[in-house]
Amino acid sequence: MTQYFSELANRFHWESNYQIWIASLEHPVFELIEGVRERTILPFQHLASHNEDIFQIIQNDKMFIVFTYPGNYQIMLNLYEHKTFTEGELVVLFHYLYPYYTNAAIKRERYKLGKVIESTRKASATLSTEEIYNNILSYAMDVIPNCDIGTLWWFDEEKHKLTCKASVGNILKGITKMEFNVDEGPVGYTYSMNIPLLSNANNNSIWETIGNISSENSKYWDPSYEFTKHVKSFLTYPIMVDDQVEGVIFLCQIIKPYPLSDEDLHLLQGFSSQVGISIRNARQYSHIKNLNDVLLKRDDIHATLTKLSIQNKGVLKIVEEMSRMMGKNVLFVDLLENEITPITAKLPVQLSYKDLNGILQSTLEQPFYELKRSGYVTHIIYPIRSMQITLGCIIVESATQIEQMDTIVMEQGHSVLALELVRKQNDTAFYYKKRRELFSELVNSKDQSIVLQKAQELNISLHEPCNVTLFKLSHYKSPHHLEAFIHRLTAQLKRDLFSYIQLLYAYHDEVTVVSSVHSATDKQFRKKLESICHEWGKEKSVTLSCGLGSTYQDVYFLPKTFDEAKTALAYLNSRGQHGLIDYSQIGVNRLFIKQDQQEIKHFLAEVFEPLRTKQSKNNSLEETLIVYIDTNRSAVKAAEMLHVHINTLYQRLRKIEEVLAISFQQPGDLLKLQLACYLKQSYSHL
Repeated sequence: MTQYFSELANRFHWESNYQIWIASLEHPVFELIEGVRERTILPFQHLASHNEDIFQIIQNDKMFIVFTYPGNYQIMLNLYEHKTFTEGELVVLFHYLYPYYTNAAIKRERYKLGKVIESTRKASATLSTEEIYNNILSYAMDVIPNCDIGTLWWFDEEKHKLTCKASVGNILKGITKMEFNVDEGPVGYTYSMNIPLLSNANNNSIWETIGNISSENSKYWDPSYEFTKHVKSFLTYPIMVDDQVEGVIFLCQIIKPYPLSDEDLHLLQGFSSQVGISIRNARQYSHIKNLNDVLLKRDDIHATLTKLSIQNKGVLKIVEEMSRMMGKNVLFVDLLENEITPITAKLPVQLSYKDLNGILQSTLEQPFYELKRSGYVTHIIYPIRSMQITLGCIIVESATQIEQMDTIVMEQGHSVLALELVRKQNDTAFYYKKRRELFSELVNSKDQSIVLQKAQELNISLHEPCNVTLFKLSHYKSPHHLEAFIHRLTAQLKRDLFSYIQLLYAYHDEVTVVSSVHSATDKQFRKKLESICHEWGKEKSVTLSCGLGSTYQDVYFLPKTFDEAKTALAYLNSRGQHGLIDYSQIGVNRLFIKQDQQEIKHFLAEVFEPLRTKQSKNNSLEETLIVYIDTNRSAVKAAEMLHVHINTLYQRLRKIEEVLAISFQQPGDLLKLQLACYLKQSYSHL
């Protein structure tokens, strides 16, 4: 007998042997914790339900007094003698035995706390979200052993429903197929209200609030179990991740004898908080792992495509490798030279290169452009740009949505293909530079042997009729735009004039073309030039001028036709005009092409400024002079065109002679006036 209980025995005057037994919900079988260690037949072996907190039982000359304490603890005192206790003495005895209850309760709480800590540790041991879902339930039911069924529900953003992520217990198999709305049943209520629920015999009226289970979900419930009748108790608790409800734990007691309690709900609260942290950590790990995997994959893709570029495998190999990586058909379009790779491919949905370039120019801010569907295929266009200039694009044909790895392949392919375009431009620029140097030596040489030598180096036919055409681009926005336009122009000239070209090169804003043109093809050649100029005339971002030299039979006349082409082009530029002009169309204007513009402007001012004074203007002297000269000095026609009497015309002519101090009868004065009127019309922009 312990000293503590000896004091108790002395107080109540008994000296016989005794036993102290204890039972609880967690350990419902009575366990001997103090007293005589001998086999004893107890009046009942398990935790008993009784209307009174203290009751007595006499059995086989032994007295059993049962005391019920908070938390469903019972202490049974077994005395080996009969003794009568007053009600007050029983209350005193109840309090004397209280330390035994508190000691057991503390041990139980420590055990449960240890379970919570251990369960949290195990649940957090994995960084796989799916494994955490399963661990949550296993350890939750370990912490709260009185439940039969455990399910974990998680909000699915696509379905906008709570779906079952994990389940423990095989009683109700259909429960995993249920999907709850955010306000449906105990799970939906807990999710939407962020409120834990406990339903047992003490608060069964909660069904009035949460009993709205849909017929769709009800069909998955085991028909042999009517929830409100067979389920003795259940509890739900929301799981918070970063201060937001994302899931719900649902624990249910059907078969086990002891209902879930407020204490279980309190334990689940601590466990759920740690679960939210574990899921957040798992997500962060998963996110970092995915990022790392993406970076590794991107590095691998970059290394593979870059290796092909370094090894000069060409654009086709790069495009084929991109197709292999994506498992989709990939096309590459060079919009500078209007070429497609593979060469056997065609632009989607019957687009032209011009249409495609227009689409991409109008969507400069978009990284992708989705072309309308062609059957079951969507064409995703990934433009390749430099300084707001579209150089080309990648086109991916896909029957499914573009995935992250597809985007990475396009991004890496974009860089490599852009380098290929730059390399191609540099190679072309170097080639053109060499051709220009050789041609410059040819046209500037007075030695026919050198002309012959350079023509042979340039692969120009020696005795074919030939001419030179010069193309000039102006009014462009920037040097980068000019470079792109020059590439497009040269590509078009190569296509459209393929059968005529003997030499083509570009330098800065000009393109020089040496063509072989026979009399039988002369008209067709000019028609093609007119078509090219007409097409470029629609371009708003640049202006194209074209000067055409005469056709000569021999290569030795190349310097002459080249000079004529320059003269024709200079004629257009001097007048601010564009389009095509043949040297033969210039006529007398060739005398003024190289004349200083300021000199021409000054000459026109000498003639017309005196006729623009206020008094002269009232008499329309300038208009009269121009009409008189245009009608070849016919007074009748001039008066008719000016709508004046012929005498009025004569008066104006005499006034012009006075103001300008000239005479219409003097050949020199007349030539001066005729030339002034001609230049005024030719140089209207001055």
